[in-house]
Amino acid sequence: MFRGLRDQKWRYTFGELFIVVIGILIAFSLDSWWGGRQLAKREHRYLVSLEQDFRENRTDLEQKIQTQNAVLESIQRLVLFGATEAPTPDADSVMSLVTQVFRDTNVSFSPSLRTYQELLNTSSLQVLGSDSLRTLLAHFQVRVETISGVEEHAAENWNRDVTEHLLTRLDLAAYLPHYLFGTDSVVEILPPTVDVRSLPADRAFRNIMVSRLAVTAVKLSMYRDLEGSVDEVLRILGLELGQ
Repeated sequence: MFRGLRDQKWRYTFGELFIVVIGILIAFSLDSWWGGRQLAKREHRYLVSLEQDFRENRTDLEQKIQTQNAVLESIQRLVLFGATEAPTPDADSVMSLVTQVFRDTNVSFSPSLRTYQELLNTSSLQVLGSDSLRTLLAHFQVRVETISGVEEHAAENWNRDVTEHLLTRLDLAAYLPHYLFGTDSVVEILPPTVDVRSLPADRAFRNIMVSRLAVTAVKLSMYRDLEGSVDEVLRILGLELGQ
């Protein structure tokens, strides 16, 4: 009788233990499911935000490329005007091209990296499940930093060339852009001592234009490469969002 009661007690104990274990496993499963669901929602929120940032970057890059193309074309025409065999250009044509160059030469790209910086600052980058996306974002930031360095160096050289050569040798104060003198207009009243038609043939002016032509070409190439990176990020984002 005692042996029967003891066996029955152990069966009861094991039964209760089994129920407890099953309950714990179910609780862990529910907790894991809920955590995964919250993580998926969080990832989706970041993906949507990243897509918005990079669509802005795509639009901004398109504008920068268009602007730099216009600068490149203007410089090429100014250099061509200075060729000995080229006909003497009219003053309005030269003025229009110089205005384009001085107004848009130091255009720089300032990308939107709000979401990516938030992911880095909060140590949440692993929320993004795509290894490819994380790698592309890191490469994009490196490229942006490289371009920023080129833009900064180019702007310093341009400002130096303008202030040390054009202003002192050609009396081109009227051409200086607002970022140097704080004026609202790029080109004001042309000084009577300056013959606009002679600018393309001036040695100092031509040297600066040729140098700026090379810099603008480099910036354009880097912008186009960066545009390709943006398109690839948007492609991966589209796949992750099921678009």
